[in-house]
Amino acid sequence: MEGYGLAITTGGVGAEGKDCTVEALLKVDPEAETRYLVYFKEGTGRHVKPGVRIGVGRLEHMLIVTLPGPHNEVRALTPVLLAGMEKGLDCAALADALAEGWRARFLYRRMSHGG
Repeated sequence: MEGYGLAITTGGVGAEGKDCTVEALLKVDPEAETRYLVYFKEGTGRHVKPGVRIGVGRLEHMLIVTLPGPHNEVRALTPVLLAGMEKGLDCAALADALAEGWRARFLYRRMSHGG
């Protein structure tokens, strides 16, 4: 088999109109698993979508993962991604693990610090 077994994108998963990475993944793999990390009220500020979401899908033998763009978030999710791949998680379970890993690290910490 030729090619790559893993493609990771970072950025473009937000709630703004310019963020279209997850939509691109869904064009490549309509059955890709997506998970919202956080929700926003559509129409407030620049938010034209309900929130920030990640995706996990496949193109033939290649696993495609869409992650948020901030470097600290990618670094925090890399061990979750690698562990999930090592365990052989399917796309749904891997998407769940990544979303929960993000929430545990970033959302809950922000809430506990009042911001």
